Amino acid sequence: MTKYYTHQLVEKHKEIHQKIEGLRYPNESPVAFRGKILNLDERTTQQLSKDSRSYLTWEANGKKGGGICSDITGCNPKGTSVHFECYACDWFVPKLEYYDDYKAEQTHWKNVIDRTSKDPNRAAHFENAVRNASYLERIINICEKGIEKFKEEKLQKQVSHLLRPPEWE
Repeated sequence: MTKYYTHQLVEKHKEIHQKIEGLRYPNESPVAFRGKILNLDERTTQQLSKDSRSYLTWEANGKKGGGICSDITGCNPKGTSVHFECYACDWFVPKLEYYDDYKAEQTHWKNVIDRTSKDPNRAAHFENAVRNASYLERIINICEKGIEKFKEEKLQKQVSHLLRPPEWE
């Protein structure tokens, strides 16, 4: 029975965190895959494509460079001491190569939620875990939308190539 209430509380916290940050929906958010950045304006994409390593953010599941900071005007591209600040930012561009790492991190935070939800002395840990799991859920959704878009573009390119009449000499 307590799991029912915990789930409601988690969903409410998730909603609050998403609204506080004013984050874009996952299908509108930028994502990077194989050196290509999707859903980002042309100017920023060109700037980041020059050397995206200089804009890498903190880490995912202990691996460095888990995303790109698309704020080319002045954010701290080296990341912050708390990498969830990057996850909670609309300038954060997740890298699809880290998809499994984001999922592993989310699983970790969901386990923390389960362990701390019944202990009133660990309410702060619970709330922190909910916040982190919420942001990771959003990032995972962005990655999944990016995978779909990448597949669509690849398929569209193959179809247009097949529909193009052959070039005769």
